[in-house]
Amino acid sequence: MCITKIEKKISQNQSMNFNILRRCNAKISPIVSSTWKEKIIFMAKNTKPMKTFILMWNPAISSFKMAEFRKYIKYYTGENRTPGYDENRYYDFDWSVWEHKKVEVCDRFYLVRVGEGKTGIVMAGMIESMPYEGEDWSGNGRKTYYVRLSMDEIVNTERAPYISTDELMEKLPGFDWTGGHSGRVIPQEMAEKLEILWAEYVNRNLDIFDNKRAARDTCANDYLNEIFIKAMRSIKGRTCEICGYDYQKIWGEDCEMTVPVRYYQPNKKATVDTNDIWKHYHCVCASCLEMDEEEQRKRLGEE
Repeated sequence: MCITKIEKKISQNQSMNFNILRRCNAKISPIVSSTWKEKIIFMAKNTKPMKTFILMWNPAISSFKMAEFRKYIKYYTGENRTPGYDENRYYDFDWSVWEHKKVEVCDRFYLVRVGEGKTGIVMAGMIESMPYEGEDWSGNGRKTYYVRLSMDEIVNTERAPYISTDELMEKLPGFDWTGGHSGRVIPQEMAEKLEILWAEYVNRNLDIFDNKRAARDTCANDYLNEIFIKAMRSIKGRTCEICGYDYQKIWGEDCEMTVPVRYYQPNKKATVDTNDIWKHYHCVCASCLEMDEEEQRKRLGEE
């Protein structure tokens, strides 16, 4: 079973800067004597609302060129790497962010290609560091702040279906998707709509993630982000789909506990309805998650 990227990084390098280890926007203080699992638990209990940053990329003027972008797609998941190749070289990277004071670790990001050509969303993932000041990528001597990014999906709009700038402007008006400062926060309501739009796009086009047209983290469905879960609840509801348990109904509307959300990967032999991805995401309470997964699937109609 996959563990999250943050857990991977903690288990592989327990001496990393704790700003980078904050899981899901947790406020933490260094716990030097704790095990990495204890740190994960501590971080998960001290959460802050997740924000969504829109980053901009114009290949014509950016220091990050299209040739390098294509290498990230080719080498991202590791299948095409040669012996001795740096396994982290095409896993994550840095990007400038305008509203750097608003950044928290594990905030969501989308990278939008702008300028000429096939413009639209080319990448989605999470921010895994606090901002730091660095040399201006444009060479103009401006004070520039960067964050470390960890990708979930990366798409070459020249070779694959994609969410275009025109579609973004039509479905998510009120934000300039054609350019402007890179690293601006969008409103929460817009962020939830974007999560739905992106999830539907990804699940309609799973065949493109071949390390030629696009690439995807193999664990992407194992760590559903907070904004996605909130958006999904507006579609699926908040009660356990097996036993009907509802925290708010029992403990009142002020109760902050919620039934966990889980993705059930369809059986390879099953006919997958890519136009209705939500039927594979289910609200299942902790008690029902204790039962055998085969039984869970049977009761959820995911056989």
